[in-house]
Amino acid sequence: MTTSTSRLGLSVIQSGDSVNGFPAIQQGNMNILDSAALSLQGTLANQPLAANVASGTLYKATDLNTLFYSDGSTWHSVGQTLSGVDASRPTASSSSGCLYHGTDSGATYFSDGSTWSTIDASKGFTIIPGSESTSSASYTTLTTPDQISNLVVPANAILEVWYQAIWQSSAKGGQATLFLNGNQVVIQGRQSAGTPGPGQMVALNTQTAVDQILTTWGAGLYGTNDASSFSADVATGQILGYSATSGAATFVVNSGTNVFSQYQIGGPYTQAFFGGGVCGMFLAAGTYTVSIRFACSIGSVTVKNRRLYARVVPF
Repeated sequence: MTTSTSRLGLSVIQSGDSVNGFPAIQQGNMNILDSAALSLQGTLANQPLAANVASGTLYKATDLNTLFYSDGSTWHSVGQTLSGVDASRPTASSSSGCLYHGTDSGATYFSDGSTWSTIDASKGFTIIPGSESTSSASYTTLTTPDQISNLVVPANAILEVWYQAIWQSSAKGGQATLFLNGNQVVIQGRQSAGTPGPGQMVALNTQTAVDQILTTWGAGLYGTNDASSFSADVATGQILGYSATSGAATFVVNSGTNVFSQYQIGGPYTQAFFGGGVCGMFLAAGTYTVSIRFACSIGSVTVKNRRLYARVVPF
């Protein structure tokens, strides 16, 4: 009488079994062996359910060139990192234990089988040494934009931005501000005769044909207000920011009333001013573009030696 093996249930022919049954037994064993193959391959979309294959089965996703194994209920990646644009990231449930690097966002994610978590921040930079100008009366990026796109922000993260450039106005009318997607960033504040609340921060260039420093600080952007032009930047070891024992840096706050009030940081009545560095902001989860935009109320504004850095910091 035919018996079966303990693991795969293969039929074992016994003495006395009729030879007429051999072909059917052989075909049955072949079917069992084929379905029990521990190495499969195909596209990720055609990957069978992990519960429908034997525990320990390997599956090579030919479109991702990635190897997975089944524990009988879930597929797990085998020590590989996937990459591609964020929009092509596979579902977390099909990529348990997998790392994915977003080539457009710069972020790296980890799947626990149900959710992708950001483990390395989305970030980017742009360095533009050449000189470019605009005479636009409304805020615009320059021909080569100071802009970083595809910054992927998870929930409860902050965005950090650093910027520095040398700029000059042809007629004291230069303005610069920080944009997030299509909106100016805001800061809580109060004008001298206004109501406290969020307002837009704008840096001013109040000199004529004099190279000034434009840089980020904790409250957005500000521009220096020095009577003499600044010399070229140092290639290595220069701190992002501005330091002076006299003179001033200027910025304005626009609370939405279209009435600008000019403020000076430092000046003849202070001994020194030191500023610059990172501007941090909180924001909802999503994908963002950060940019520096320029305008001028009269004449034109020219900018060079531009450096923009941005980084998402997840918590």
